[in-house]
Amino acid sequence: GIAATVAIIISTFSFISNSSETIKNDDLPPASLIQTGTDKAVLTLADGSNIELIKGESYTTESARSNGKEIVYSSTLAKKEVAYNYLTTPRGGQYFVKLSDDTQIWLNSESQLKYPINFIEGEARKVELLYGEAYFDVSPSTLHNGSKFIVYNQSQEIEVLGTEFNIKAYKDESSLLTTLVEGKVAIHAMNNTSFLTPNQQLKLDVINNSTVISEVDVYREISWKDGVF
Repeated sequence: GIAATVAIIISTFSFISNSSETIKNDDLPPASLIQTGTDKAVLTLADGSNIELIKGESYTTESARSNGKEIVYSSTLAKKEVAYNYLTTPRGGQYFVKLSDDTQIWLNSESQLKYPINFIEGEARKVELLYGEAYFDVSPSTLHNGSKFIVYNQSQEIEVLGTEFNIKAYKDESSLLTTLVEGKVAIHAMNNTSFLTPNQQLKLDVINNSTVISEVDVYREISWKDGVF
């Protein structure tokens, strides 16, 4: 009986020690290394050069200005092909950009957006969310001679009619989520077109090639934009 009791004590101690070692050897970085929601991004210009945008530091070009927390483009129209910029946020970063048509976009952590410095007069306004998550507050077509606003994203194309919506499409996730807050959008995916009304979300499964529309709590989907987690 004494031997059995000793064996149980040793086994329990060994289990606790191994469990502690497993937690100790976890490769997760210390929380102090990642500052959630910090205003930081990298701006890639048309010539391929990279500009680091950091809170507290300003940056100015002929077409845009940044105060470290946001970047705002001049309200100009182009009459021919225009140059593109890329805005990339690292993990733990976020950034705000105001395009030349006054469309406002909040870019979440680990995301990348491609957009023109200015839009071509009389043509559709097109941007691309290459990956990650972004919230769009689109300047309506009625203010731009009827020019549509189109967002490309992996396996889908979203046609906007002046509205607010959120796209979540991270590279390591098999589902793309488009959530409508206000207005109306048409989503072209998998050879089908779906229309969303406010408080609806379209889930596109890129593995099964399927789409599902459901009612959601919008605030839970977009609260990251206001720094709520």
